[in-house]
Amino acid sequence: MLFHASNYGIKKGIGIEYDKDKVILSNKVANLSKLDFLEFQQGNIDKINPADIGKFDIVFALAIDSHVNDKEHLFSILSKVTEKTLYFEGNSNCDIKYVQKKLKKYGFSKIKYLGFCNDDIRPSNNKRPMFVAQKKQKDYFKGLKALLKR
Repeated sequence: MLFHASNYGIKKGIGIEYDKDKVILSNKVANLSKLDFLEFQQGNIDKINPADIGKFDIVFALAIDSHVNDKEHLFSILSKVTEKTLYFEGNSNCDIKYVQKKLKKYGFSKIKYLGFCNDDIRPSNNKRPMFVAQKKQKDYFKGLKALLKR
C-alpha cells in the first residue's frame, strides 16, 4: 500500500510488518526506487509503542486483527497514530459490529462499512470486512468565530 501511496505525493510513510524478510525486501525496493520517505520496520503490534511511530493523516490497518493478542491495544494504537482517516480491513469472519464499536470507543466519529474484500485466490479469505473511519476534525477557527460574534 505504501508503494502505491507514494504515487500520490505522500511526504512520509512507515510500514510495520511482523515478517522480517518482508521488511528487508520492502526496504530494498524503496531504496532502489529512491523512495527515501518510505520506511519499513519489523514489529509486533502487541508490543509497539505508538509514540515510536508518530501520527499520520492516513493509516492502513489491513487484515491484522486476528494476528494480535490484545485487540484493545490494537484499537488504542490505531487511534493514537491516526490523525484523520483509518482504513481498516478485518480478517475473515471479523465481527463487523465489534469493530464499529471499538472504532467509536477510540475516537473515530464517522465510521463507514464498505463491504467485503474479495481479492484473495482462496474463497475462505474473501470475507474480510473493510471500513473507513474518520476522526472529527478540530475546528481551528472556533475561537476566532466566537470573538467575531461579540
